Amino acid sequence: MEKLSVFAPVALAEQFENGTGNWRNRVNAHAPLRLRLMWKSFAASFDRSSVERFLIVCPARDQDALHDLVSAAAPNLPIEFLDENRFLVACGLGRIPQAGLGGWQMQQILKLAFARICETPFYLTLDSDIVQFRRAGLADLLPARDKSLIGVESTADYDRLYTPRFAAKEKDAKRRYYEAAQHILAYDRPADRAGVFFSETPVVLSRSGAMEMIRHVESIHRRGIVEVLTEFPGWTEYALYFQFLEMAGLLSELHIPGGCNAVLSLEKSVWQPSDCYRSQRFYDRQHFVSSPLVREGPFLAIQSWIRTEEWLPARYCGLDDFYRQLETWIEPTPSAPPAPSGSSRADLDPASPGAFLQILRSVDPSSALFRRARQVLDATLESGPTIPPATPPGEPKFLTIGMTTHRDYDGCYFTIQAIRLYHPEILNDVELLVIDNDPTGPCAGPLKALEAFIPNFRYIPFRSRQGTAVRDLVFREASGEFVLCIDCHIFFPPGALAQFIAYCRSHPQSRDLLQGPLLSDAFEPLATHFEPRWSHGMYGTWGMDDRGASASAEPFEIGMQGMGVFACRREAWPGFNPRLSGFGGEEGYLHEKIRRAGGRNLCLPFFRWLHRFERPLGVPYQPVWADRVRNYLIVHHELGLDPTPCIQHFEELLGQSVADPLVFAARDELASPFHYFDAIYCINLDKDTVRWEAMKRRFRRLGIESAVRRFPAAETPLNHHIGCALSHRRIIADARQQGLETVLVFEDDAQFSPDAASVLTRTLAELSQRDWQLLYLGGYRSESALQDVPGCHSLKVPGWITCTHAIAYHRSVYHRILEAVPDNAVDVALWLRDNLAIDKFYNSTLGALSFLTWPVIVTQSSILSAELRPFED
Repeated sequence: MEKLSVFAPVALAEQFENGTGNWRNRVNAHAPLRLRLMWKSFAASFDRSSVERFLIVCPARDQDALHDLVSAAAPNLPIEFLDENRFLVACGLGRIPQAGLGGWQMQQILKLAFARICETPFYLTLDSDIVQFRRAGLADLLPARDKSLIGVESTADYDRLYTPRFAAKEKDAKRRYYEAAQHILAYDRPADRAGVFFSETPVVLSRSGAMEMIRHVESIHRRGIVEVLTEFPGWTEYALYFQFLEMAGLLSELHIPGGCNAVLSLEKSVWQPSDCYRSQRFYDRQHFVSSPLVREGPFLAIQSWIRTEEWLPARYCGLDDFYRQLETWIEPTPSAPPAPSGSSRADLDPASPGAFLQILRSVDPSSALFRRARQVLDATLESGPTIPPATPPGEPKFLTIGMTTHRDYDGCYFTIQAIRLYHPEILNDVELLVIDNDPTGPCAGPLKALEAFIPNFRYIPFRSRQGTAVRDLVFREASGEFVLCIDCHIFFPPGALAQFIAYCRSHPQSRDLLQGPLLSDAFEPLATHFEPRWSHGMYGTWGMDDRGASASAEPFEIGMQGMGVFACRREAWPGFNPRLSGFGGEEGYLHEKIRRAGGRNLCLPFFRWLHRFERPLGVPYQPVWADRVRNYLIVHHELGLDPTPCIQHFEELLGQSVADPLVFAARDELASPFHYFDAIYCINLDKDTVRWEAMKRRFRRLGIESAVRRFPAAETPLNHHIGCALSHRRIIADARQQGLETVLVFEDDAQFSPDAASVLTRTLAELSQRDWQLLYLGGYRSESALQDVPGCHSLKVPGWITCTHAIAYHRSVYHRILEAVPDNAVDVALWLRDNLAIDKFYNSTLGALSFLTWPVIVTQSSILSAELRPFED
């Protein structure tokens, strides 16, 4: 257990008894002061590094006032605010009917509902009258790391604390609450548990335990949890939750019982009117700060429903005076060390991203303060390597000359400058495009800097996969009518490019692939084409046709040619298979696709080119046989060609013992239902190498290890929901950029069911019969919200579902997500105020056409306990 979430449903209007046994809402004039104390005490005394997320849910009418109040009290806490209706929609509960449902009951429902969107195994619920009076952290609340400490009250505690008359009244009230909850749960509580009651606030709840309780109630009543709880009176959320755990035998698995002062100090709290207690109560500093108990919790309650005349000692001038004095007694955060001589105050105050984010949320976006706060956040919200931004498109040109590069600045520099020096006559007609396939490497900055002095130059970073097939992106990013794709170490004789542009202008509807003769280092024609035969692990060997010896000869058709230089009309580009990676497979494959599309493969004798082959300092990437074999089998599969000659060649070249495992792995991948997706991504932080290795083992078992692209996650320490949203958005942008029809995304804690492949096969067969936008392979869901799909057995409509650890996207939803979700950490942080997290946005706001594999085939460790079928580690 690393962190927990903190959840607080609050309001400025609270419930008070009107003297007739009924409850009504009224504004509490002291609520602002009390809430300020609550959050100031928490900020001062709780270990904030233990908390994954702070969420305050309140009525919409109170949201702005509470935001200002809490932000002033706890400026360093990254607290999120959400109005009740948005929260309930995010939880899949819709709007709760208000008739017959008081605010007190609403808050109880909210505490249980939070389990549906909580992303930590445990969460701390805070009521608005709680104060933290001594330091505490995760170890105090979860002493066993996977079990939380809970307070347990007994009739003996009531007899010790209260007068006999009130003790009997308290016991009777608790029994009524517990009996009402037992009726809802259909639980016959054992007699020996009848005098045991659980503390009510604050409580560290288990997310899985709360979800199991909700499922149980919905199952036995055959209705949603809100409908059930709205109908039955007299229950409390904790009576429901803890008695369910008792009934299910889960209590000892999830919690460690303590005494009545274990979490909340019941003895120090203003829990009842003073005349209910056996001993006189003074509520002075000695009462709150002294520790006569062996073990006491860090929290106390100042119950706001008790009238001040029933508890407030006469020594205080009023409730405001009491709150102000109580604030001075709270154990403070240790003061900072004195500043060294000569240092400035500014040197001692590091920027707080949470504080600057609150500034952005509360000031005019056109103000200088907003602009300055944003500048600070831009540099602090996201960690990790910096990727230079893409150059915006300029004015479209007739020809795009594009190249991909991997740590070859020299090659790009000299190729581009040679074009500018020796072909000046074409520069007004040309766009120069560089796709940087290592945009976090040492060459990225210098490559990006070329845009400052080279007209019509565009720099495009691309990190999600490496290999020669990335050249497909040159055609997708190009603005020219024709596109010339070259290796980043190519030179052309003077006049060759001008003659090439003239040829293209004279063939405006060409569907042909245009290439030319390779020159030797002596500038003599060396090869006009490739001969179609296998050699040294490659399909094709250099060949020379005499018709290409003279630059003035007519163009002639060839079967194939090396891919150092090739061009076609942008609209005629047939595309590379997006599953290709690494080196190899394009020669012959592209040429066959051109022929099948009605084009020719032409050698233009004048279109000569020189290629730098020697790399004395080494190649910065390592071609591997596994990629080569896999790529060739993928293209053979796509084109429907017999792979036998290919397999035989690699068996002869590498030996059967080496080649066969590579062939078998590629064939398994091709036969897998996961091959349906154009690309498979796995989001993983650069520093989480252990998790990535675990995911590779899982992918290997599925037979898709080589198909999965590791996608570097956006690292946002302030709030991981920012990074999650950015990572998914960037993958979707990546997919749209590449023209992918479908993309499957895993997060790096995904675990698969043993039957994942067979279930997915059935699911995809049914999915192919209908339109779709999102496909969940698993998720945190409400079983009662699932809907059947007519005629389907392996598809469900999820109704309400969260988590994005295994989700597929169809291209029809790309635009909607990219329009809705911001593209930078600062704006995503602001966006989360209304949307909580990207999975909640998908579930409650996006309105996408969504389906769920059934049964689910992927889970994650944080929800594994809620699954009803086995999953492999």
